[in-house]
Amino acid sequence: MELEAAREIVRAATPTGWLVSRPMFFGIHHWAVWANGPWPARERQLPPQIEGTGATEAEALVDLAAKLRRRPD
Repeated sequence: MELEAAREIVRAATPTGWLVSRPMFFGIHHWAVWANGPWPARERQLPPQIEGTGATEAEALVDLAAKLRRRPD
């Protein structure tokens, strides 16, 4: 898949208030990217975080998009 198409898939799947990090390369065939949700109103809780991984940057983005679509509300 083309990288720009994968980026658009993530943009479409990202809920309002969530932020997506830059994809990071961790060695041979391992990319990761994270999405962080808004800070909860409750004290001492971290925002939700979802990780996408893949052998390429595009695969990691598509994996993240799929997980964002399946996230519990």
